[in-house]
Amino acid sequence: MKMRYVRVLYSAIIMLFLFAGTVLAQPVTVIRDLPDSYEYGERVEYTLTINVDENSPPVALIIIETLPAGWSNPSSTPEFKKEENGEMRWLFSDFDNNLKDTTITIWADATCGAAAFSGKVNYDDIDENVTEDSVVGDTLTSGECPCVPTGADNNCNGVDEDCDGTADDDYPATPTTCGKGVCASAGQITCLNAKIVDTCEQGQVTGNDADCNGIDENCSGAADENYHATPTTCGKGVCA
Repeated sequence: MKMRYVRVLYSAIIMLFLFAGTVLAQPVTVIRDLPDSYEYGERVEYTLTINVDENSPPVALIIIETLPAGWSNPSSTPEFKKEENGEMRWLFSDFDNNLKDTTITIWADATCGAAAFSGKVNYDDIDENVTEDSVVGDTLTSGECPCVPTGADNNCNGVDEDCDGTADDDYPATPTTCGKGVCASAGQITCLNAKIVDTCEQGQVTGNDADCNGIDENCSGAADENYHATPTTCGKGVCA
């Protein structure tokens, strides 16, 4: 009795495994194969490999591939049926006997920076059930992006607008002065690390301005104002 129970349980497990395998089988898979990198302005080639399950093939499928933003002038083999807003479509069906494993080769003019790819696959089974799956997204990054001049680089924003390798190098400096007496100095209003700064720094006080040398030693704006007057007399009589 125990052996019979084990056999029945084993048979049930096998049937469950086979049934689950049938239910979970994916009739169509699409794999995107991108190059390792690309350069700005290059016409990039990549492929979509379509695998069709021979045991449960769909009766028709549509492959939808969306190019990265800014990519243009796409072409493909086989030729896509429609292209709109960077989205290309291919139709495969058993009516024209092309529903099988195949590879789509795509070419497009690339822009600079990170490029994000996405896609979908829609397929109908023999019972006209429609399934939609996503093609796994991929990101491809270009090499160094070229600098495109956008201005004269004469403002102070930390951006190299004229593509000469230095930001804000054409910002016009304005002469400035600061301080009085021996503290008087000169500088300029200029751009430093994307901030407008005045480079003028006052000098140091050299004394209390109590001597009589015509120099404003305490930087007050007046020379010798702290010199101490000493009373004196002179002359005799009415001349005193």
